[in-house]
Amino acid sequence: MLNKRGDVNWVLISLVLGVIVLVVLALGLTGAWKTFLPWLSIDNNVNTIVNQCQVSCTTGDVYGYCNMEKTLRSPDLPNKEVKGNCTYFATETGYEKYGVAQCLGLCPEPSAE
Repeated sequence: MLNKRGDVNWVLISLVLGVIVLVVLALGLTGAWKTFLPWLSIDNNVNTIVNQCQVSCTTGDVYGYCNMEKTLRSPDLPNKEVKGNCTYFATETGYEKYGVAQCLGLCPEPSAE
């Protein structure tokens, strides 16, 4: 014989766990981790940005290196993060210590009109 009360309890537990999993997935997909779980946020992505810029340079990815905006995060930045492209991080004073290499000849020179 089946224990109907036990079956009902198992269904309710499964539904509650399913809702919790969906809420966690929704938070992750909407980028709300920082708001609800600040200890999960990444404080430093310097190596990731350096690697992305190096790959863009090596593969000749003009858009990825010259135009695509990236967010550099480091605890020693004034606002903990700064936005810019690889060219910006490679040439602007104050960002040399992060090690984004210049990719000479990849980015078109701005026209002087």
